[in-house]
Amino acid sequence: MGDLEQADRIQIDFYGADRIARWANRHPGVAIWLLGQGGRSLGGWRPYGDWSTEGATSKPYIVDDQARATFGDDLVDMHSAIANIRAALREPGGVARLVGLSGMGKTRLAEALFDENLGQGALPKAKAIYGDAERDLEVGAARVAEELMLAGADALLVDDNANAAIHGQLAEIARRSGSHISVLTIDYDMGADLANRDIEAVIPGRSNRRVKTGHDRELYKQRNQIERFFGRLKINPAIATRYDQLAESFLSMVHIATARYCPKFVHAAQTIADKYPVPISMSRSST
Repeated sequence: MGDLEQADRIQIDFYGADRIARWANRHPGVAIWLLGQGGRSLGGWRPYGDWSTEGATSKPYIVDDQARATFGDDLVDMHSAIANIRAALREPGGVARLVGLSGMGKTRLAEALFDENLGQGALPKAKAIYGDAERDLEVGAARVAEELMLAGADALLVDDNANAAIHGQLAEIARRSGSHISVLTIDYDMGADLANRDIEAVIPGRSNRRVKTGHDRELYKQRNQIERFFGRLKINPAIATRYDQLAESFLSMVHIATARYCPKFVHAAQTIADKYPVPISMSRSST
């Protein structure tokens, strides 16, 4: 080594098994990966990677400027939403919850929180531990969170398809004194969140859901009318793309589009009435 150019600037260090193990324990995501490589995977839990679909993290996350997220009673754009979630989870004991309908890209959004190419303040990938509650996890999320908390690990636990009860358990563990873990839960069931706002859910849950949820069958039968109504409104490009930035302007456009369709429906109803007149005897009996 002494014969090499600038040999005085070369530093050599040796990592034994104990030192590697201590370093891996400080990075829970790496530790999970090492366990998997050694054939001792933690029953469904895995480090940062393609949680949503294969190859998802290798592609850029495209932020829809028209999309909005709700924080309490505040409606914010997705850039602000990502920044707020990152800020909440960066601190030890931080807790966040993503709730929305299935297929809206919630898991993909969770992956984007760790993307260094998406804004500033990306969360460290080495701290991430991900599990899907709908898949058979050999170790429950609460047990994993408890072990990480007792070990003093600086970890970020992501639990997908976690209902409100599981979220409550994880939040309680993360907020304990001395805890260094943060928790992000994802759920498609908006029942508990809607109930807090006195909104009744009429959409049935998935058939493979462990905890079954009830729904109003009669109201659900009328859902097609609402879907067809919004389908007609979305024929208008300004509504389909939400061209108007202000909520008041957007609502005004919805009113205008609705008013355009009302005469058509009234005319159609009158045409049907003229074509199939009510018998006089029925009219007299009804009066």
